[in-house]
Amino acid sequence: LLPEVVLPLMRWIGERWKAGSIRILHEHVATAVVRALLDRIASEFPLSDSAPCVVLATPPGEWHELGCLAARVIALERGWRVAYLGANVPAAEIVEAGRRNGASVVALGTMEASAVRPAVACLRALRRTLASNVVISAGGLTAGRCAKSAGLKPSSVITSMDAFGRLLDRRRASASPG
Repeated sequence: LLPEVVLPLMRWIGERWKAGSIRILHEHVATAVVRALLDRIASEFPLSDSAPCVVLATPPGEWHELGCLAARVIALERGWRVAYLGANVPAAEIVEAGRRNGASVVALGTMEASAVRPAVACLRALRRTLASNVVISAGGLTAGRCAKSAGLKPSSVITSMDAFGRLLDRRRASASPG
C-alpha cells in the first residue's frame, strides 16, 4: 500500500501543485486524508517497551512529514518502538528524544531544497552528540545531498521505504546477541 499507492499518490499531488494544476487546499486535504490513513494503520500494531526504538522527525525548516509517517508504519510493522516527533524539529529535541528513548536509529525526512542547510546542521549536531552506536540516517528527495554535506556515510541515505525496512532489519540483527 505505501510504496505502490500512498507515496506515488502524494508525489503526483505534489507535482500537480508545483505545476499549478491543483491548489494548496487540494494538497492539504490529500495530506490530511493520508495522515489519517497512516495513523489508523499505525494504531493496529502492538507496542512493546522492550523493542528497539527509532526516532523519526524532520529537521528545522522541513515541513513535509508524510515520509516520516510512512516510515513509522514500516518500523512498527517490523516490531520497533517509534518516537515520532513530527515536522520542523530542532536538533536538540531530536537528540533528547533519542537519549530518553534509548534509540538505536534516528532518521530524518528531508524534502525541500530550501531546508538543506538546516538539515545538514541538524545531521551534524546529531552525529556530534548522539552515542556512536546510534545509526543516523536521512530519507527523502534531498537526503543524499544533506547526508554527504553532513559527512555521513552513503549507507545512511534511505532511498526507499524498502531500504528503510532493510536498515532497521540490519540494525536489529547487529544489536542482537549471538
